Amino acid sequence: MSGTGIAKSLLAVWAGVYAASVLQFLFLEPSGDGFTRGLNQIMAFLSWQMLAAIIGCTAWFIGWKHNPARGLRILLRLPLILAVLLFGGLILLIAYARLAPPPERPVQPPEQPAKTAKP
Repeated sequence: MSGTGIAKSLLAVWAGVYAASVLQFLFLEPSGDGFTRGLNQIMAFLSWQMLAAIIGCTAWFIGWKHNPARGLRILLRLPLILAVLLFGGLILLIAYARLAPPPERPVQPPEQPAKTAKP
């Protein structure tokens, strides 16, 4: 198979994996209780995205090694660029959550006192 055929196949596989990550996130039922409810959806999405990033690295290498036509070369760069943007955005979101000052909230006593159980 030629370099162009491999490149087109990689792009098709990447598109399928990328679509699977979004579809699985949408259609997977959340599991868990409390704080961890829905974590299975996020982990499934990130797992598929990691696989898409690996395919994107391979596509980038194929585009660099075989030097296909200009349009295909640009398309071969797209998967890795999207992966870097996604993971970079996650890192920025985590950094913002850690470094941002907490919002100021007025402190007020509760309207009704908490009910206690009778022994």
